[in-house]
Amino acid sequence: MKKIFPLMVFALILGIQSLCGAAKISDGTFQNHEDLICPVVSTGDAVVDRKINVAIIAELDRFTTSVYNAKMFNGWKIEMMKSRYVIGCNENFGTKILSLIFDEKNSFKDRNNSSHYIHGLNFDTTTGEILNMDYFIKQGNFYDREEFTRHVERKLLEYCRRENIQPLPDAIPIKDLPDYYNFYLDKNIHLYFIFQYDSGIAILPREVGVVDLDLNS
Repeated sequence: MKKIFPLMVFALILGIQSLCGAAKISDGTFQNHEDLICPVVSTGDAVVDRKINVAIIAELDRFTTSVYNAKMFNGWKIEMMKSRYVIGCNENFGTKILSLIFDEKNSFKDRNNSSHYIHGLNFDTTTGEILNMDYFIKQGNFYDREEFTRHVERKLLEYCRRENIQPLPDAIPIKDLPDYYNFYLDKNIHLYFIFQYDSGIAILPREVGVVDLDLNS
């Protein structure tokens, strides 16, 4: 079985170590909402900064729009809407990658359930472009998306056996993986894949919640 992203190999693949240091990140708020905390990224390149920060705003807009739409269509009252973020990889080990993990929660009054989402956004800090799954498949030395999907599937089934979790009916074999939002790199350059029921890839039951799976373990 292949193990993706050994630290030194990954650093060598991505090239020369950064001499200018990691991207600078400060806290901001989305639409002046004190519970919607978002990162403001500065790389020293105005064009790159704009691309990254516009993508971050789009992520928060996507989240809040879904909450406001549920409020409007169902007549619900918003009880809580929060967003926080964690920095995963910030050009660690000489990579030119910034990985941000967004933790988003919301609930409505007089409703028994709340929603919790974790999304990853991964950027090339030299161009500002969002890195999709195909980028990581290539860097991980997998032949194609199918081979990578089977690798993720094996790791998930190992996790399910350890935790005594039964995947949803017909969820295995995994048909395909999303291109964005469901993965991130941590500070040790481990690639994590995020499984959650409301994420476009319903494989585990809703009650399991969010599972972020270390594909290097």
